[in-house]
Amino acid sequence: MDVFRAPLAAPPTPRRRWVAALERIARTHLLSRFDRRRVVFRWRPEAVRLGESDLRVERVASLDELPNTVFREFDSDGQPLAWYRHFLNQGAVLWTAIEGGRALGSVWVLPAARAGDWYVPLEPDAGVIYGVVTPPWARGRGIAAQLSLAAARGAGGAPVYLDCMAWNRPAQRAFEKAGFEPVAVAGSRWREARAGPDA
Repeated sequence: MDVFRAPLAAPPTPRRRWVAALERIARTHLLSRFDRRRVVFRWRPEAVRLGESDLRVERVASLDELPNTVFREFDSDGQPLAWYRHFLNQGAVLWTAIEGGRALGSVWVLPAARAGDWYVPLEPDAGVIYGVVTPPWARGRGIAAQLSLAAARGAGGAPVYLDCMAWNRPAQRAFEKAGFEPVAVAGSRWREARAGPDA
């Protein structure tokens, strides 16, 4: 008896992989230009799905605690010194992981009082995760999710929120693994109003 078998799919050629990469880039740029909605997330400890990690995450509350190597002035993948100073002057706390003198990524937690008129009403003791940054060479390791989880756990039981572009599903999945659940979809007015070194 003959059994029909579908032919195995051929592995993608280098040209197809290149075309697929260009399509992803174009889609991302188009979506980021036209879809300005943001999904607002709130952290729930019981929703965490991340396993244990050997990533060492540090809490930083002053510039003196950071090595100079993380600044753009010393590393092209770093953030400018003004970026760090701006947040720290607002009472924000930085959560970062440093490997070999380089920052693998960072997230900031702003106090609700500094967030002002945010996308959703915030409790007075809430924190807002803002400025999630992972350099291109460190992506794909789940660093943003681990940093967000560490920052949320470090809030001492206070509510923690973050936002993410509505079209950025990979980032949303990472935050969901860290225990963040969507609570609202909003426009982009808050970030536009805060444009500056932290925009």
